[in-house]
Amino acid sequence: MVHPECDIASAQTCNFVVNLDEQHQFLHDEIIQAQSCYKIQADKHWNPAPPFKVGKKVFLSSKHIKTTHPTAKFVEKFLGPFKIIAQLGSHSSTLKLPSDLHAIHPVFHVSQLEPVEENNTLNLYSISLTHTCTNLNKCEREQGI
Repeated sequence: MVHPECDIASAQTCNFVVNLDEQHQFLHDEIIQAQSCYKIQADKHWNPAPPFKVGKKVFLSSKHIKTTHPTAKFVEKFLGPFKIIAQLGSHSSTLKLPSDLHAIHPVFHVSQLEPVEENNTLNLYSISLTHTCTNLNKCEREQGI
């Protein structure tokens, strides 16, 4: 408790150091207790990551994908389905993306993925492309082209 080169230590200094150490330990214990209370409350809203397996198909959220569509309101909510080609961890997967999405990094967090139901055969990625073509043909017919 006393500096090794100075042997002079008053009783008041020793009491101050002991008090400071006790306060430090008390605050440390209080912080640990508060953290455990916060963890209990946070764990009430926690769900485990869905078990995505290599080879399964998933839909990809289009929320963070930039498109050339003039308004984000009418963009498809999910793209895909895309095949999982690698599982990098419990919370990230690598997808096999088509060549026109080559600029997008193929690793995604599980929060961006939705599992494909076995009976669901919709292909949302191709629907958006054919929907655009259908609208063009409709416009051409209305204008008499």
